[in-house]
Amino acid sequence: MKLLQLICLVAFLLPNKALAEPVQWQADFRAANERALKGEYAQAISLYQSLLERGAQGADVHYNLGNALAEDGQWVNAIVHYEESLRLDPSAEDTQQNLAKVRRKLLGKAPEKEADNLALAEVLAPIVQLFDVHLALYLGLATNFIFFLLLALRKGSGFKALSLALSILAFSWVGAHYYVSVHQEAVVVESGPVKEGPSSAFKSSSQGKAGYKVRLLQQESGWWEIQFADGTTGWMPIQNIRILGKAS
Repeated sequence: MKLLQLICLVAFLLPNKALAEPVQWQADFRAANERALKGEYAQAISLYQSLLERGAQGADVHYNLGNALAEDGQWVNAIVHYEESLRLDPSAEDTQQNLAKVRRKLLGKAPEKEADNLALAEVLAPIVQLFDVHLALYLGLATNFIFFLLLALRKGSGFKALSLALSILAFSWVGAHYYVSVHQEAVVVESGPVKEGPSSAFKSSSQGKAGYKVRLLQQESGWWEIQFADGTTGWMPIQNIRILGKAS
């Protein structure tokens, strides 16, 4: 009880920044929305970007920033933030529709259907962020040890079932995190030739247009090997690629 009282006292005495910051975020978010509604897109964009830089990584912030960027004619950046919004809320129909419209304007055609592995990674990405992968790994190892210990001692059938279930859940979480990490997604933000190897000396195999969503395969010598939705692969300089999950 004394420990709990001490924790509560320390929490009370600490600066209330953790509580005050989200309130300020809400005020800034409303201010940005008002600027956007008035057509003051540059000011709205600046406010949305400030929110993201301060850690307000909500799907609605990315979505509204995407809208402001699209209205301001910054279509590639709008696509990046629509994609960021969909990472956090994959089922948002308005975001999907606006993304398709902007990509159609930019590329002059309807977007290609994504590969199944990219679609699955999109669904899993916001889920695996809810729990730290290292904690999941430790939980899996601990519960796995407890399960085999109880199995050896032939005791605690209920605890054995619980530890086994937790172990399976934890390792499944680790597996999902790994799947997302190896299916990392990005957007081509600067058009350029797609090379057959990680150097400008290699032959060009196609043209990578700004606005395309790609899967990252590997990085070498300042180049990314990427995979397009149709399954074709090639290399582009890292500066031509914006990795999703790291955009501000």
